Amino acid sequence: TGFYLSIFFTVILNVIAIPLYFHALKISDISLAIPMISFTPVFLILTSFLLLKEFPTYIVILGISLVLICSYILNIKDNNLSLSEPIKSIFKNRGTLYMLIVAFLFSISSNFEKINIQNSDPIFSSAITYLFLGLSSSSEPLSNPDKTKGISILPSLLGVYSFFMFSFILRISNGKPPTPQNGSHIRLSLYCIP
Repeated sequence: TGFYLSIFFTVILNVIAIPLYFHALKISDISLAIPMISFTPVFLILTSFLLLKEFPTYIVILGISLVLICSYILNIKDNNLSLSEPIKSIFKNRGTLYMLIVAFLFSISSNFEKINIQNSDPIFSSAITYLFLGLSSSSEPLSNPDKTKGISILPSLLGVYSFFMFSFILRISNGKPPTPQNGSHIRLSLYCIP
């Protein structure tokens, strides 16, 4: 039951985070929005401790601190001398705030993805996750049929295709497939189709 519950949470969190990610890109300057994704490791310190009982090394904490400092510097305005203004500006700009929420959701989702892999294997876990992510995107035409014009069924087909493709790879490689290096880019590509 741990596998199915973690798949459920992975899919739900990504169904919320991925459209919010693209909405943040739509309404904000990309040079301010995208760096907020680098807050994912910052949030992972807390979420991985709570969900997996893992804690980072001192070097990792140092690296995460550099992320925080760089995000602060990115939000400094030339005409502003207030030390708190860069932090306030993150919350004033809806796009950067949404991207910060996405980073938090991805930090939780990453933990559930690890639980998925621990309870199965990387290929099967990825296939099931992508299948349900693809199928979940098929609900969009029901909520907004004028904008989708019937094209949004394609992500669902890609989800089903990825499930069968991963299953095929698993079968032809005698159960020893290569591990996906970065599932988040594949997940995002499912939602890139208009």
